[in-house]
Amino acid sequence: FWTVVGAGRTELDEAIARLDHPESFARQAMLAWTRSQVQTRHMGLSLTDAANVQKLARYLIYPDPFLRLPAESIASGLGKQSSLWPTSISGDFPIFLVRIGDVADLEIVAQALRFQEYMRTRGMMIDFVVVNEQASSYVQDLQRAVETLCENSRLRGKELGPRQHIFAVRRDLMDETTYKTLLAVARVVLHTRNGTIFDQIERAEAAALQARDALAALPIPRELPSPTPTTHTPASQAVANVSADGSGLSQWNGFGGFDGDGRHYVVRLAGRRTTPQPWINVVSNASFGFHTSAEGAAFTWSRNSRDYQLTPWSNDPVSNRPGEGLYIYDQASGKAFSPLAAMVRDPSMTYEAWHGQGFSTFRSRRGPLSMDLTHVVDPVDPLKISRLRIQNSGSVPARLRVYAYAEWVLGGHRSRTAATIVPSRDAASGALLAQNPYGLDFGERVAFLAADGGVHSVTTDRTEFLGRHGSSELPQAVLSGAALSGRVEAGDDPCAAIARDVEIPAGGDVTLLWLLGDAESAEEASALVQEHKVKDFDQRLADNEREWRGFLDTIQVETPDKALDAMVNHWLPYQSLACRIRARSAFYQASGAFGFRDQLQDTLALLAHDPQLARDQILNAARRQFPEGDVQHWWLPRTGAGVRTLISDDVVWLAHATARYLLVTGDATILKEQLAFIDGQPLGDGEHDAFFTPEISKKTASLYDHCARALDLAIKRSSPAGLPLILGGDWNDGMNRVGEHGKGESVWLGWFLLKTLGDFAPVAKAEGDAKRAQAWAKHADVLKRALESTAWDGEWYRRGSFDDGTPLGSRNSQECKIDSIAQSWSVLSGEGDPARSTTAMEQATKLLVDDKLKIVKLFTPPFSKTEKDPGYIKSYPPGVRENGGQYTHAATWFVIALAEMGQVDEAYRCFSMLNPVNHATDEATAEHYRVEPYVVAADIYAGDDNAGSGKGGRGGWTWYTGSAGWLYRAAVEGILGIERRGKRVQFKPKLPSHWDGYSANLKMLGAELRVRVIRDNKAKAVSLEVNGTKAKGSAVELKDGEVAEVVIRIPA
Repeated sequence: FWTVVGAGRTELDEAIARLDHPESFARQAMLAWTRSQVQTRHMGLSLTDAANVQKLARYLIYPDPFLRLPAESIASGLGKQSSLWPTSISGDFPIFLVRIGDVADLEIVAQALRFQEYMRTRGMMIDFVVVNEQASSYVQDLQRAVETLCENSRLRGKELGPRQHIFAVRRDLMDETTYKTLLAVARVVLHTRNGTIFDQIERAEAAALQARDALAALPIPRELPSPTPTTHTPASQAVANVSADGSGLSQWNGFGGFDGDGRHYVVRLAGRRTTPQPWINVVSNASFGFHTSAEGAAFTWSRNSRDYQLTPWSNDPVSNRPGEGLYIYDQASGKAFSPLAAMVRDPSMTYEAWHGQGFSTFRSRRGPLSMDLTHVVDPVDPLKISRLRIQNSGSVPARLRVYAYAEWVLGGHRSRTAATIVPSRDAASGALLAQNPYGLDFGERVAFLAADGGVHSVTTDRTEFLGRHGSSELPQAVLSGAALSGRVEAGDDPCAAIARDVEIPAGGDVTLLWLLGDAESAEEASALVQEHKVKDFDQRLADNEREWRGFLDTIQVETPDKALDAMVNHWLPYQSLACRIRARSAFYQASGAFGFRDQLQDTLALLAHDPQLARDQILNAARRQFPEGDVQHWWLPRTGAGVRTLISDDVVWLAHATARYLLVTGDATILKEQLAFIDGQPLGDGEHDAFFTPEISKKTASLYDHCARALDLAIKRSSPAGLPLILGGDWNDGMNRVGEHGKGESVWLGWFLLKTLGDFAPVAKAEGDAKRAQAWAKHADVLKRALESTAWDGEWYRRGSFDDGTPLGSRNSQECKIDSIAQSWSVLSGEGDPARSTTAMEQATKLLVDDKLKIVKLFTPPFSKTEKDPGYIKSYPPGVRENGGQYTHAATWFVIALAEMGQVDEAYRCFSMLNPVNHATDEATAEHYRVEPYVVAADIYAGDDNAGSGKGGRGGWTWYTGSAGWLYRAAVEGILGIERRGKRVQFKPKLPSHWDGYSANLKMLGAELRVRVIRDNKAKAVSLEVNGTKAKGSAVELKDGEVAEVVIRIPA
């Protein structure tokens, strides 16, 4: 078969026509061989040379300690990447460094330049650096000769672009830090006095073989019997497909189900079964966390989940290769196993994973041994604590060797950072430490893996632990029960591995603690390990439970729908806080950044639980505003680096969030907070975005003024008709070319702006800004007329218009005829014509709610063949993500709008479609949906009806989605009708007709309300009783220390 890539369909079709016949492979192979021969000779290389360059390239991709500086020189000499910049070397590419001290060795430099050119023609980009180390009295002559060679090489091969990766530098002109860092970071370091390039590589390879043989010849420690290497044979198909038992769990689907009231999700895997895609848990404090799959494959980060990953983020839903591991070797049987299904899998075992709020626990049993492994994060300090408890119910003692393993990243990606990680061992705590001093942002931080005692042996050499043909799933050291060498040296493929020997008496148990984390220095790392390894783990679990229950027990409900209860009481608020606000990372995205509108919306969902979250985020977002009124669309929290864009809705969200915060909390003091702006270069003509680190401005203003400036800019960005310009995209970032020339409009943004102006104008009045309040009210009138005139399409509201005036989201549109958010926000704004909004929502329900797939589409039909270019949204396959699939964020707005309109049964029906539990009710639906059924997916595929792909109904990106917060609001505010208003709680239930009511327990502002909502055949209107006494209105006052019984009766 052929894999063909082309710039467009026409080019692809031409290539396919040329290749699609029986003789084409032989011809293409001959042409490729001929081209290679000609190219090789053109560069002055023989075929032997070419083969040897391939060997050299291997060491530049996978560094080898025998071709680098000695370990102690790397450890002592490696500095920050920026220390290379005075030589004009970026340090972003692998460095091939040749040192020269004699003009007679110039041919070796010339040869190296040819090798670099050969690699470049094969698409491998490296920096070639020649260091002139001749004595200063003769240095100039040699430098001139070297530079002549380099300049000649730069002139060759320009058809592939300028050759900017050749550097000739002088030792005598470099400071010591630059020189040492350059040598230490180079992946291949050769000196011309030691012979030709290939001679030196051969000697290095011979030395590596000798070292390997010497290691293999070391005697095995006396206490360990000679191991018989374990062979890992595949299970039979019958064993592989065996299902676990779901007894004791609710909503069991063949893979997992809820325990008890839904606070824990339990996955059980037997044989070789795995969940269809990784079903993870995200556990995080404010600046450190991890996520782990039900199989136990984990990823840990600190400070920033994108830029400072401690261990690898797999982002691979097929293999999900573990970068951390815990393994056990039975010294009596010579067999290896693990409490985790992700490594040394034993098909005879059943593996059970418990995902809960702030922890994940893994339980399994093998023969007489029961294993229980629990991971938690300290609430403040940057470390993960893992407790392994092994119980022996047998009649003889168990002698085990337990291994813990971490594959260091210490940056954004291991391929870039592994060569610059420097390991060490702390004498005081016994911890294995690792630092990446080359890193620009986190080079001073020190990661660690430690045990709470009894360490038998260690290594920081990943090759030693995994073995030549091993893997993190099946490490050779574990399979053979080997003692580790104690090797702790820079220049190796880095990891941290610790082996501990334990003996468990018959009928006894043993508990082991492991700590994985990082600190600001080696001293702090040592102190953290020593402090935390003695803390009582059961107390940690109790504290974790108390913290999360204190947060989640703010609102606990009991309804006829147990799936709704599990999501509302536990998983939706947990997903919002743990993942969206704290971690900002999950399996399908490790962003580490704050989105301007993203976390604002997340924190608004949790105003009843902790209004401080929203307060902090509103102020955090306001600090990312430029004096002109626009904002950073997203930014990195430590540096403030981010992107300035023309996305049009960002400027409305600050005032929207502030108005909502004021309504719920009554805390107007936030408006007086003085906050600095940021300064940066405005976007130029035709420029849609720019990433840079802005300066903190000396100019400050109150939060109110920040909100007002943003709204003023939103109003300024209006079309002649009065509708907002969509510019570089609105809420739907993918529509980034609808209005790129500054004329296209957004109807959705019109409704959203209209709602926000109505909410914020009274704030302006209260702040004494009557002029603005009047101007905003005047614009609101213009905007409302525009929405009801130019935006109405006859049966629904349009989505907007392209720069040339072509309607978007119109019955006349070829694709994207109707978009849900323009309809739902005509209701949510409170400003749409009621009759039109009703018609629009009826049409949206008819065209967008898919009963078969149980999804609510964003729009239909998806973009596919239209000549119009709406933006990158069109690059998604039809029916995927924003391109006509269910985008759950928008679907939650649809549910809330239906509830607002009083269409309670339709609102509940659509909510039930959005509830992930209902997408995996049995094994077949779980296999089809594929992703976690206990957290919200950002999107669900609608599928392409024409393709017959069967992908419709498959879940997309999970955990890291703002739809969690909005789905929570849809349930609590939209359907159950519970909303805080200052020091009161308001009840406006909009229950489906088949519910008789529900009960709730609310804990806010020191008060507790025990609420019962009852459908009463005698009631003609909603009535309220507090402690048996009838009360006026629909709200109950929150009194500190008081427990009140509240009964709400609603008409049948």
